[in-house]
Amino acid sequence: MISGVVIRSDLDNAGVPTTAAVYQVDKFSIIAPGDPSATARSPFVYYSTPQVIDGVTYPPALYSKDAIIQTARVGTLQIAGNAVTVPARVTRPGVVEMTSVSTWEVLASLAMNRKGYATDLSFSATLDGFGSGVLEFGFFRDGVLLNKRHHATAPMGRQTQVSATFTDFDEGTGPTVFQIKGRRATPGVTGGWDANLRVFNRHLAAWQFQR
Repeated sequence: MISGVVIRSDLDNAGVPTTAAVYQVDKFSIIAPGDPSATARSPFVYYSTPQVIDGVTYPPALYSKDAIIQTARVGTLQIAGNAVTVPARVTRPGVVEMTSVSTWEVLASLAMNRKGYATDLSFSATLDGFGSGVLEFGFFRDGVLLNKRHHATAPMGRQTQVSATFTDFDEGTGPTVFQIKGRRATPGVTGGWDANLRVFNRHLAAWQFQR
């Protein structure tokens, strides 16, 4: 027996003999053989009690600083600092009256901290009107119009659903406000569908894929 190592034999649930090597050490390191200048590396460390390192408290767990895994199966993925995605979403149930063909009305607004990647935007809402009408709505970033879409009510202004997606390929960083704004479409391009509109059940989502 090597000091600090316990070799233990046991049987598994099916009665098959098994052997376990239990290392009773404070730290486990590996080092390249035959290289006296090599530095010992700890591939992992286990903390049985909470540890405070550089002002950050780490709960009891098995930790690894650097690892390359070809295939991983993870039950619950928790990434510090939203390192994979930065989601933001907002839902607004109130009604917005759409009566102007020139003034943009804010339908939904959300703030997020961009990390230098393209941003996917998704918008949905319920639309109806006091007769048949067409909504023009736009995706805005910090007040700048990025893209415009149109959506009509059902005939005679009956209720319908509005949905659209858009990718902002700008790779800026820092605090950013995305908005969906709407206004009635110009009657000259709507074939006479120019009734006042209502928009409600508005939902806006934005996220970045940081890969």
